[in-house]
Amino acid sequence: MLRVRNIKFSNMLDKETFEEFIHKINRVHQQFCIWMYTNNEFVKYQEDWDDIASPKIFLTEEFSKEKGHKYKNFWYVVISTLQQAWILGIIRLLDSAYFFSDKKRENPRLSLYYIIELLDDNGLKQLVEMEINKHMPFIESIRKQRHVLAHNSIKPVDDTIKSGIENLFEGLNNIIIEIKNKNLHLKNCNDINMEYTEKLSKCGVEEIFEVLSK
Repeated sequence: MLRVRNIKFSNMLDKETFEEFIHKINRVHQQFCIWMYTNNEFVKYQEDWDDIASPKIFLTEEFSKEKGHKYKNFWYVVISTLQQAWILGIIRLLDSAYFFSDKKRENPRLSLYYIIELLDDNGLKQLVEMEINKHMPFIESIRKQRHVLAHNSIKPVDDTIKSGIENLFEGLNNIIIEIKNKNLHLKNCNDINMEYTEKLSKCGVEEIFEVLSK
């Protein structure tokens, strides 16, 4: 379900804006976890599904679950879609605070850099920037995917995504904790709930594959 909130833009970080940012991190983290566990389970079951799939080509009206072919079609689409979702989602969270064309800075984007701009503690700003800079090799590697995924660019790019996505989520979690600890009005904001999301995603994906494998 798409959730839309009225974000209040001001010169300080308000609770509603901060909670919506946390919500977006949670959503991207869920997409990543479900993609990861789905991909892992698909690889585990793929060999068995290949064994039961007949090489015969079926007419549309002849398709049925007993023939085994639709597993490949379904999971290839779902897995790639989930991957694109978390890649684009994490890039959006790390976009600049304003669009390049927004010269008057009237249309901010709900990204980490906009959150940094709203912080009134310079020491906290530096701490957040230092944390995110630790993950720049990974961040730069996924930024290269934007033109391919979002704009259908045919310009050759290095499509290697460096390792570090889990560490980045940990870093974002640390940033959220630090901001909450140093801003009394934000202490009751939501958390990222990384461990809960990981376990819930793993159990949910395993349950789906267990049903399909019967």
